Amino acid sequence: MADVLVNTYKNIYVERFGLLQKTNSRFTDDAHLMNIIDRIISRVGRRIDESSPMVDARLPDGSRVNAIIPPLAIDGPILSIRRFSVNPLKMEDLINYKALTPDIAQLLAGCVKAKLNIMISGGTGAGKTTLLNILSAYIPATRGSSPSRIPPNCSCSRSMWSALKPGAKHRGDRPGDSARSGAKQFAHAPRPHRHREVRGAEAFDMLQAMNTATKAP
Repeated sequence: MADVLVNTYKNIYVERFGLLQKTNSRFTDDAHLMNIIDRIISRVGRRIDESSPMVDARLPDGSRVNAIIPPLAIDGPILSIRRFSVNPLKMEDLINYKALTPDIAQLLAGCVKAKLNIMISGGTGAGKTTLLNILSAYIPATRGSSPSRIPPNCSCSRSMWSALKPGAKHRGDRPGDSARSGAKQFAHAPRPHRHREVRGAEAFDMLQAMNTATKAP
């Protein structure tokens, strides 16, 4: 099971082997679902209410949680939980699954080792983070890497790996600026040998850094 989707208290879906399946389970009412959402969100130090009706957070195990409540959610609270594999895929797995050929795998590995800029993009669930994890294994241990947003599901085991979590406001930041501030700071200040995972306006700053600094996978 990869995803749990709660589309109002009446409808609960789970994803198994890439397919969404509706379950027979349901919550008692909106209040019951709201209570569960509040318990999940409060565990990671976040809050959700009418003044802040949407939350995107991560659980301690790396699962991604998104919740939307009224007045944004017209028909009632909505909750989604995206779980990640305990055993991350490797390049050999992609080859065995025929997701790519051995020649392409060798090319990608060579691009990383040659310090070429690589951009991974795609829709939700397309495998962006999975591919990022796999490619990170080819980064030499002497080179550091730092994603611009914290991805606990990133399985890079390098000792020089560091992760950032946008969210804490800096003095003078406008709403939504914290992620861009972090991207700018760590893309240029410590060392330019970085690979980053971004999902917002900070992508612009990442591209600027990639084009003005040393080549960075």
